[in-house]
Amino acid sequence: MGVLYELLQQPLPAFKEEVKDCWEKLCLALVFWISYIFHQKVWAWKSIKNYISQITEPHSAILPRSAASTLRAILRHADCVNEGILTKKMVLWELLVRAETFHQGVSLLTRAIVRGRPRELKWMAEHVMAILDDPDDSEHVTAMAIFAESSDIVTVRDRDLLRHLSKQIAAPKAVLRSLALDGMIHLADNPDQVTKLLLLLPEVLKRFQEPDREMTLKALRLVKLLTCYLEGYRNASLTLEVAEQVLPLFGDESHKVRSLAICLFGNILGTVNNHNKTKMKEFALQSLVPLLMHLHDRSPIVIAVGTRWGFRVVKRPFA
Repeated sequence: MGVLYELLQQPLPAFKEEVKDCWEKLCLALVFWISYIFHQKVWAWKSIKNYISQITEPHSAILPRSAASTLRAILRHADCVNEGILTKKMVLWELLVRAETFHQGVSLLTRAIVRGRPRELKWMAEHVMAILDDPDDSEHVTAMAIFAESSDIVTVRDRDLLRHLSKQIAAPKAVLRSLALDGMIHLADNPDQVTKLLLLLPEVLKRFQEPDREMTLKALRLVKLLTCYLEGYRNASLTLEVAEQVLPLFGDESHKVRSLAICLFGNILGTVNNHNKTKMKEFALQSLVPLLMHLHDRSPIVIAVGTRWGFRVVKRPFA
């Protein structure tokens, strides 16, 4: 890797065209290489020990920074469409060289790369899905960060898409559940994908109870995007399930969760039909007291949405 970096620093590398032809694969290889070296077992290798013993920089930063520098050089010489973003946005590179923020850096990097619709996007997607199918989940976070940012662009078979999302939305690792929500939010912008996402709605609703309220917010945003597709008898049970799960969030400690939960409940009221009118009326009546209490909430945002949707509940003709 060090030799590759030195060659890329030359004004006009002799193999620049070759770099252009395979830069996507080189980038993906370096991303997973950085991910791999964050594993503790790598630091036990004799060759790594000999290398880092000659350098004064903190050991945990040596190899990731070297790989990130090589990655930037590849992107520069490949003349990427998003080169300006990729080479000048320093926060991206700082995220990539720290184990605790690495997946965030991968998400930003992937987001920038896929905007240019790289030629090897399909190959990248197939490689990532193969890693997600591996029983060894050590690289699943990195793979899911890439999958989440490209799932709305890459053409993936429906059964593969649902298989990976359903698995990761219920994964033991919180970061995987969060990344699955990210991917589903991207997909929710495409009406053709919504019917698939509705199949996963019961699992998404479980994320309302996550200790990490940022993940709860993601789940609320996703469900809010899907609510306009819940009208009709076919989705009546889903509508009622959303209403039941969102009501307890009116009293959440986070004002962001409270305000978004109230907005979501208000959207659900718009999907009322003859098949769920009676039960929805019960939920509406249950919401009145907390909505009235929120007229004196400590958050101005919650007061505003509480007032708006409180009047909506009162005026809604359920009879």
